[in-house]
Amino acid sequence: MAVANDVFYMDIIKPYPLSIPGENRGSDENIKNACNIHRNIYTTLDALTAIIRIMKNGIPQELDCREAEKHLGNLLKLWDD
Repeated sequence: MAVANDVFYMDIIKPYPLSIPGENRGSDENIKNACNIHRNIYTTLDALTAIIRIMKNGIPQELDCREAEKHLGNLLKLWDD
């Protein structure tokens, strides 16, 4: 999950849309917000798939199900943003 911060926010993706000149791009604030949302979606999907891998390789525990539901709820909220 630490990679998501580097990929979406710090060094790899964010500089590209911020470097686009002209009137056809969003504001710096909109671009930074979009990067934050995509980073959060990425990390939420990573956490959710980690739980699913655990559940696939063993008997799901009640805690696994609650955590998966929590992450799924977070993902739906992020998606609506």
